[in-house]
Amino acid sequence: NEIKTPLYDLIHQTASTLNQSGWTPLATTLSYSTLEGEIALETRFVISNLADILANPLLLAAESMPAAWGLRAEGLYAADMFTESKKLELYREAAELAPNDPTALYDLFQAHFLAKELDQALVALDRAVALDPGYAATYLALADMALKDSNAPITFELLTKAKPFFPYNPFVDLQRADLLLQKGDSKAAIELLEGLKKDERSTLYRSEMPGVIDNMLQAALTSPLSEEKPNVQ
Repeated sequence: NEIKTPLYDLIHQTASTLNQSGWTPLATTLSYSTLEGEIALETRFVISNLADILANPLLLAAESMPAAWGLRAEGLYAADMFTESKKLELYREAAELAPNDPTALYDLFQAHFLAKELDQALVALDRAVALDPGYAATYLALADMALKDSNAPITFELLTKAKPFFPYNPFVDLQRADLLLQKGDSKAAIELLEGLKKDERSTLYRSEMPGVIDNMLQAALTSPLSEEKPNVQ
């Protein structure tokens, strides 16, 4: 935790060790491991900040640390001290100082979310995703939470936001089609499934997917069309 092992101390220690090694690397590669999910999105900033330090070792000096980083360090400590209101205040200030830093905006999303300020949380998340699409995985996590809460409209909205960032994931549209079928809007579900069937990306990694899509299409075609109910928005 941040009290026993502050993350910025670890970043500083790692970068200092590399800086003192005397190596003259031609290139350095750091991976977010976004697809594998090996690095939690809430600690994605570690990779970004480490990259900044490797590019500019002067940032190792305490007086050169960006103000937003210092505010994050305080916010991480505040969270472990169970002072969530202080954390939100710090992250809001950091996002104002660094409005184009997706890591700061994602911090703000998390703080608003924990404070149950959902509308403000989604605004911050949308801004973070616009700057760093890696954060779009959060839409899927939130959609799963909304589905478990039986909140179909919000689930559909979150999946729709996620769709552009996961063109090779057929399950986003399959789940959207299923929600439309449950709502009785089989016409919209059929359009969605037919589009998915034509998209070769949906079957690129999963050979069984055409059969799954055909089964859902058959279910949609045998369901009564609902012309009275509006599309899920």
